[in-house]
Amino acid sequence: MLITNSAKEVFLKIEDIVNETKMGYMDSVLFYCEQNEMEPETAASLITGKLKQKIREEAEDLNFLPKTAKLPVWQDMRRIVFTSLLKDIFYQMEIMIFLKNKVEFEHH
Repeated sequence: MLITNSAKEVFLKIEDIVNETKMGYMDSVLFYCEQNEMEPETAASLITGKLKQKIREEAEDLNFLPKTAKLPVWQDMRRIVFTSLLKDIFYQMEIMIFLKNKVEFEHH
């Protein structure tokens, strides 16, 4: 019996089970619990981040949970690019203001 203590280790073990057995994430978590003589409630406290998201997506696909709104990838990328451009513009504006203030200070 191997009991894993960290959320990262649990995530990696569940990913291995999914890839090796082609079971879904929910079944893989239950299989992991059975193999490690662990109560599902104990495993639940170790399910975080990516694993939680994958389980949620699987539950939505199976209509166990209502679907959450998702932006298409291109919209998400557009948001990232736009945010990056704004940061660059603000940075350039800060430089221009700094230089303007420096010139004014040197002339006084």
